Amino acid sequence: MWGSTPHIATKQKQSPRWAEKTLINKYNNILTIILLALPMVVSLVSCSGEDEQGTVDEQLSIAFSSTEAETELMTRAAEKLGRDFVVYGYKNVDEDEQLVFDGYAVKYLDGSANTSEDNTHGYFYVVGAQTIKYWDFGAKAYNFWGYTGDKSQFTNNGTTLTIPVEQSVSEPDVAEKMFSALYHRSPISSDVVQLQFKKPYAKVRVLFYTNATLTDKSFENIKISDIKFGPESPKQIITSGNLKVSYPKKGEGPETYSTEAPTSKADKLTFNEVMLDHAHGTDSNNAVTAVPTGGTEFYYVVPNNNATSFTLSAKIDNEDKTAEVPANFMDWRSNFVYTYIFKISGGRYIELYDVQIDPWKYGGSQEEEWKNW
Repeated sequence: MWGSTPHIATKQKQSPRWAEKTLINKYNNILTIILLALPMVVSLVSCSGEDEQGTVDEQLSIAFSSTEAETELMTRAAEKLGRDFVVYGYKNVDEDEQLVFDGYAVKYLDGSANTSEDNTHGYFYVVGAQTIKYWDFGAKAYNFWGYTGDKSQFTNNGTTLTIPVEQSVSEPDVAEKMFSALYHRSPISSDVVQLQFKKPYAKVRVLFYTNATLTDKSFENIKISDIKFGPESPKQIITSGNLKVSYPKKGEGPETYSTEAPTSKADKLTFNEVMLDHAHGTDSNNAVTAVPTGGTEFYYVVPNNNATSFTLSAKIDNEDKTAEVPANFMDWRSNFVYTYIFKISGGRYIELYDVQIDPWKYGGSQEEEWKNW
């Protein structure tokens, strides 16, 4: 036994009775060990298999990292999500989809990392009736998603999210309106689940340049005025409504969305006058931005997956000109930037030169992890 006085062996003859007594003691010790082990065996048997959280033979907690989807300004620093969110999660066992995370509230507190078992990176969720969850390695797959707003925005067992959105010429506050992409995990591993949160708007801007040779003479400048951008049919641009995001309980997705219950629509997007000269808008690399009426650079528009063709109309040195943009370039998706570049060619004609569609992102990503031990 640990801590007892060391036994020093001596050479002496032992009697048969001593040997018999020793054998009995050994038998009793073995029996005692077996009896002591029985409660442990019973405990292991009772915990084997699956409970509501899955197989616990190997208890490995589900961990999340949360990032904000990246913007078009590649020089900006990476941003943490740094705010509360709710999370839903389903696991697929045989043919069933079992709810694991029922709109759990995940709290964020700056500087609180490593202050409790469920808080390793500033996020914690073991509050109220919320309990710890573990990976079920017997499951086929998991699906996760989240939202930075209130759980009440979700319906249908957390599979449908409704976000009110409204068009703007200034950047909207999306702190409580960011939704994540679907995260699918198969095969099952204990790797961190990274939820990437998106903004519920798309960004749209219009740029102009010319291939004409301009000198520093002011009479060669090209004035573009009365700029309008929209479909031929009136009242087709949704300016307010509900963005509906739907998540699948199983399968790789992705999530789907639609804009429903529009409460207002517009005919066209309108822009301030643009001037092209020998130093501005001389090629596509220094095209001049048409500033939205009352704004600075972008329209923050309601996503639209029922696209139709758009027409850009403007006066070029007081002459009416138009250019067409096919419908396949007008599918505005959440968290994307749409840049429409128009060229003013010799003879003062407008033509579509390029359409750039880029993720609305920061110049990097930073993972924030929260665990349920």
